Amino acid sequence: MTPNAEHWSRRAECTSVAGIRFLLAVHRLFGRAPFLTVLAPVLLFYWATRSDLRRTSFAWLEAAGRPATHREGLKRLTHFAEAMTDGFLAAAGRLKPSDLLVEGNDIFRNDPPDRGCVILTSHTGCREILQVASGTATDHPIVVLQYTSHARRFNELLAQAGAPKANLTFYEVGDVTPALAVELDDLVSRGAYLVIAGDRVPTGSEKATVECPFFGRNAHFPSGGAFLAMLLKVPLRMMTATRTDAPEGPRYRVRFELLSDDLSGPRSERKARLEAVMRKYAAHLEAEMRAHPYDWFNFLDFWEQR
Repeated sequence: MTPNAEHWSRRAECTSVAGIRFLLAVHRLFGRAPFLTVLAPVLLFYWATRSDLRRTSFAWLEAAGRPATHREGLKRLTHFAEAMTDGFLAAAGRLKPSDLLVEGNDIFRNDPPDRGCVILTSHTGCREILQVASGTATDHPIVVLQYTSHARRFNELLAQAGAPKANLTFYEVGDVTPALAVELDDLVSRGAYLVIAGDRVPTGSEKATVECPFFGRNAHFPSGGAFLAMLLKVPLRMMTATRTDAPEGPRYRVRFELLSDDLSGPRSERKARLEAVMRKYAAHLEAEMRAHPYDWFNFLDFWEQR
């Protein structure tokens, strides 16, 4: 990341309530094809005027083994726009459990009501579908940890756009302080699943990272989620959400993986355990993204972020 580059967590949201209402209305009244037709000029303008977007998109496509062309870049951007819309539809209650194909959820089957876990997500697909899946799949509360005010802003926009109250609880967090650790420990003792992104380094936490092989180069992954699981003595799991691209049937494939059932151990070996589990996360994420390269929505220069 260049010295003058603005950190991702400081970037303001530029979504408008009117825009959300308009897009949801087009989708509801006319369906997906007209919605994409309306959206196409917006995406073309955004692609044409953002050189940083083109540069990082071409770098990603090359790393993922895809042609670094404008057509491929626009395809990825269209996937992103559709996933954003599906996120609002999910939060507004307009996606159904039948829209999801869930794999690996057996790892939650034997969770006692007084033991939660930490789930690492990533900027893939539509993460808001957690709300859809959670309503029928578990009685455990789900707490989403966000490092920025984006979560609060997202909820405000949904409320103003007429969406029903979300099933998830959002926490805006900074550093892992003793007070926060006590609060989170209380949540997991009541069975909460703590959800936190595992693929972006939050501002102020640039040193709390693990360097992992990722698509042939080394990238820095934040170790905060793994450290939380270690601190709270709960399992560490991960989730990805990718499109199925099926004309009928489930729209998204949600996959869960167990990273570690127990990260406890001698303090002297803490660093090694964190490094091992984050490399496991990066390897699983790479496998998923090789199969679904257009569903990777980290539009920064991933290998340069610190």
